[in-house]
Amino acid sequence: MKYQRYYDEKLRHFKPWWKDIRKCWNDFSFRRAIQLKNVTALRAVKKRLIDPMKNIRNWGKGDPYFLWNDLSGSIPKEIGNIAPLRLLLLSGNRLSGSLPDELGYLSHLDRLQIDENQISGLVPKSFANLSRIKHLHMNNNSLSGRIPSELSNASTLRHLLFDNNNLSGNLPPELSHLPELRILQLDNNNFSGAEIPISYGNLSNLVKFAPFMLLNFAAGLNMSS
Repeated sequence: MKYQRYYDEKLRHFKPWWKDIRKCWNDFSFRRAIQLKNVTALRAVKKRLIDPMKNIRNWGKGDPYFLWNDLSGSIPKEIGNIAPLRLLLLSGNRLSGSLPDELGYLSHLDRLQIDENQISGLVPKSFANLSRIKHLHMNNNSLSGRIPSELSNASTLRHLLFDNNNLSGNLPPELSHLPELRILQLDNNNFSGAEIPISYGNLSNLVKFAPFMLLNFAAGLNMSS
């Protein structure tokens, strides 16, 4: 009986300790599973890109090393599976094709720069889901269609660069709902109509707006309510 009480007492102290170990192991297993998922996604991305400079040759082993230069091909949809991604800097490459909707899955993304490429097609409405995005640089491509009004849901946006594309339609007044917006570059596009929403005057943090004469409107400029 005495020994039974002794072991019961030891077991009572051991149980919380074992729970902590099991919790740590479960957390580690979860993080490991997430890491493996990210590596799988990165390898899928690698297969879809043409890399003549062999800058991403070591993605097949160890921790991936991000040095993306002189890449061509299209941006693969698998990139949307890299959930923790915070920076995606693809400026100055030779990427073509359209922007995959899956980019909107990257809810932790802080900066997305795909400027100075050959990207065409529409601006994905899924960009509205980028709840932490601050810098969205899409300038110097061949994007067409309208700027989606849904972008106004990306309320953390500070820099929005769409200059030097083939965008058309009217400027969405909803962009005035971006309280943090500081830079808005829309020059050298094919916007139709002659009105710039007067609500843009409510962008109190705006320090740079593309010169009106470069917006390439079809007619003279007016401010619209």
